[in-house]
Formats: sequence, structure tokens, C-alpha cells
Amino acid sequence: MKVFLSGAESTGLPDGSVDVAYISDAFHEFPKKRTLEELYRVVKPGGILAIWEEHEKKGVTQALKLANEQGLFSFVEQEKGFYKLQRGSLEKQT
Repeated sequence: MKVFLSGAESTGLPDGSVDVAYISDAFHEFPKKRTLEELYRVVKPGGILAIWEEHEKKGVTQALKLANEQGLFSFVEQEKGFYKLQRGSLEKQT
């Protein structure tokens, strides 16, 4: 396992280079649209995005539902502040 720390909206990682991206109680602070686009770019098709938030903050659920509607990520699991999503395998619709 490699752990990588960077800015949320511009990681500098290669396309499709991440199996799992995990964000712990911080997603509410990130620019959501740009962050989700960057995560879509770096997470491999079929890869996992896991987000934990202690409380619903600043539209986290709403942003993730929008990413789901746009085909970026699909909900796998959601329970009490934990969101597990899977990256779609099709190219993002623009």
C-alpha cells in the first residue's frame, strides 16, 4: 500500500493510477466538483472512493448524488456518514 498526500483538486497522479481513494472527515472542506472530477480521473475504472464524514456537512451527500447522476461514481454503500462509491468504467459525459 502506498499513501499519498496532495491537494484534493489537483493530485498530479497519473490517470487511472489509484485503486482506492479514502477521505476522512475532510470532503466537506474541498471544492466538491473539481475534487470529484480529479478523483474520477485518478481512480481506476471499477476502483473505490470511500468517504467518511462525522456529520452531514455542506452538501456532501448532495455532491455525491450528483456525481452518481453524472455517471462518475456509483453508490455501493452508504451508512451513517460512510460513503462507498465505485468509479464507472465508461468515459465521463461532458
